[in-house]
Amino acid sequence: MAAAGWPLRLRHRKLTVAALIASMAIDIDHLPLYAGVHGVSQGGRPFTHSLATVVAFAFAGLLLSRGRPVLLGISVGVALHLFRDLASGPGIPMWWPVTFDGVHSPYRLYAAPLVLLAIAAPTRARRHRTGPQ
Repeated sequence: MAAAGWPLRLRHRKLTVAALIASMAIDIDHLPLYAGVHGVSQGGRPFTHSLATVVAFAFAGLLLSRGRPVLLGISVGVALHLFRDLASGPGIPMWWPVTFDGVHSPYRLYAAPLVLLAIAAPTRARRHRTGPQ
């Protein structure tokens, strides 16, 4: 979301707010695990931590004009959350329901884009304040 810059985030406030909320709210799906409900995961993370969830919200957002920014924002937020989860813990059941196998990536593949964004963000913000050079 930081890479989008303030003008884009302000122009698409509903999408931005939905993405920010969804990026954390997706972890509500862990509650059944903590309550001992069986069949909602295999190997650590619930099945809703999969590409199917991202695709479902994106598809709904593309089909429905009403609520489109919110649905697309949820899709973006969940995708960003899953990007982080790929590099932490047991990974995610990315291809559920096709396979229950967890997918994991090296932490450096998560950390490198964060470092690049942290370096680029101040430059972008400074350029936006001073205008085109």
